[in-house]
Order: sequence, then C-alpha cells, then structure tokens
Amino acid sequence: MRPASAPTRTLTRPLAIAAALALAALLAPHAAAQTPPGWWRALYRGTASAGAAGSQTVVLDLTLQGDEATGRLLLPALRAVLDASGTTGQDGAVTLSLTAPRERGQGPAPAATGSLEGRRSLAPNDDGSRFTGQLRLGNGVAATVTLRRIAQYVRVDVHDGNIHAQADFPHFLAPDLAPLRPELAPPAQADIASFVGEGRSARAANALFHAYELIADTELEGMAGAYVSLKSTRYRYTGGAHGIDDIETATWWLEPSGPRKLSLAELFAPGAPYVTRLSPLVLARLKEQDATWVVQGQVTRLSAQDLALYALTPAGIAFAFPPYAMGPYAQGTFTVVVPYTRVLDMAASQGALQAFAQAGR
Repeated sequence: MRPASAPTRTLTRPLAIAAALALAALLAPHAAAQTPPGWWRALYRGTASAGAAGSQTVVLDLTLQGDEATGRLLLPALRAVLDASGTTGQDGAVTLSLTAPRERGQGPAPAATGSLEGRRSLAPNDDGSRFTGQLRLGNGVAATVTLRRIAQYVRVDVHDGNIHAQADFPHFLAPDLAPLRPELAPPAQADIASFVGEGRSARAANALFHAYELIADTELEGMAGAYVSLKSTRYRYTGGAHGIDDIETATWWLEPSGPRKLSLAELFAPGAPYVTRLSPLVLARLKEQDATWVVQGQVTRLSAQDLALYALTPAGIAFAFPPYAMGPYAQGTFTVVVPYTRVLDMAASQGALQAFAQAGR
C-alpha cells in the first residue's frame, strides 16, 4: 500500500505572482494579522560550547504564545531531537525543559533530559535576532549556547464565517537559506487561496453547512551543509466524519544555481539496493508500533513509492506514513527513523546522507 502524499507544487514566477494576487483578494477584508498578537516563532542556529570539551552545532525551533514557550532542539552531534516546553517573560528570558520525544507505544511521557535557559535580544528594532543561554543535559553536558535567528515564521490566517484557513511557514533570513523563500511562501499562499475559494463557492451554492477548515504547518526536520530537510503537514476538514491529514516532505540541495529537491533514490549510489535494505527495517519498526496493516499481513514489503515521504533528521532518515497508509484513520500517522549507520555504506559519494551523518562533528 502507498501513502497518500500531496503533489509537489513548484510555481513559476508568473504563477507565484498570480497566486499572491489571488490571495490578497481573498484575504480582504477577513484576514487576521500575519503575526497575531502573542504568537511568535523563529528558527535559530549556532553553537553550544562546553569549554575544553569543544562545541557542537545546535538548531532551536522556538514558539512563544503569551507566557508559554515551546519548541524543539536539534542536536546533530548527539543524534538527538528534544522537545522543549516552558515559559518566557517580557524581558526576553526563556526557560525550557527538554525531553526526548515520546514514541508510539511507549507509555508515560519520558522524564526531562535537560534544560535550556537563555534570553532573546530585545534591543530597539531587534525582535529576538540573537539567543544566548546555558544548555544542560542529563548526561552531564553543560554548554554555553550562542544562536542567531535564521528564519522568522509567517502565519497567514483567514477567517470568513465558518471558513478558516491557516498556514505557518518559515521566512528564511540567513543568506545561505534565503533561496528557499520562493519554494515555501507561494505554495502556502496558493493553498490558502484555493481552499478559501472552494469554501466560498460551496457557500454561494448553499452547500456549506459545517465548518470548513485548513491548518498547515511547515517544520525544519534537519540541516547539514548545503542540505535542508522540511516536512509540511496539512489538516483539511470539508465535511464528513473526520478531516484529512496530508504530509509532504522535501529535502533541498542548495546548489549555486538554485534549490533542487532530492528524491530518496538520489541519496544513494546508482544501482544501490536501498529499497531492499530499508523495507524490512521499516516494517519491523512499524510492527513494533502495532501498525494494523503490517501486523495483520496486508503489507509485507515496501516500495520506493511507499518510502517517498522521508526527511533527514539528526537521528536518521525519518519515514512518514499518514493515516490509511499502514493502518486505519484512528491510528493516525506513523513515523519510523532509520539510523544513518544502517544505510551509509550505500550513500551517494559526498551527498546528503554523508553530510547529515557527519553533521555537528
């Protein structure tokens, strides 16, 4: 069985302009501000220095809402992604408790594995461009964190009666990442424009009797060298017993000529039997997670298309399977991470897999 992935959407410049104009027409006069009061989100990149122990690259995805702070800390050298939650103050202080993500079937949430305490710079005309603080991990690591903002999140939020469409996506500020801007904003705006237009058409035809909602979010899964891996999730409700969950992934190679999206096959050397290697590894983990179609025997092997929704993370290659791909809707999305050590011998020379396997070291 194959996951129902969303189509890749790459807009030419004229289409991107048309999408932006269409969105502008749809937004007026019903759009909320793109950055609603109390909501703020940014990506930071920098180092965690532990004196004689050296330093490592870290990436912080930080969201602030009122006095609450949440996010994720990516630690490539430790092969780890930690969830973060805590508080923030008006002076820019942020206190976060760090925990390992809870995997499906694990039981209670894991205890805290560390903390990050720091402060955003809030000088005039500086809305948190820098973050400095102290990182402490349960393994005894204590480091000084120095980060710079590499992306500010944009939220486009449209309310029109019972029609609601919202999209969050990063606007990259760092020069090396800025080429990704046209790959993110136009598709997100086109989604909003199309969805709101469909809802208004249904209402004009007296066929809209319920909430009509789209919630979309694009997250950074990992970055290493000239490679950036993103995952977009979309929830759509247009009627019926439940909504529809879509997942789209993209690993970009930031070539001098412009960003290029890499397929899973391009991560491996020509002719490498990567599907044969990955299929039993992923299926074994899906079975551990009680994926119904795998447990009952409907799915016994995976194809390249089944594995198409991948992202490169500090921990390994993360494969996503949306509802209905490996089990009924009630089971939700499955995620399986395969460590780089299991496939690095098949990696394309000087490619993305090698870059991520060596990241932060």
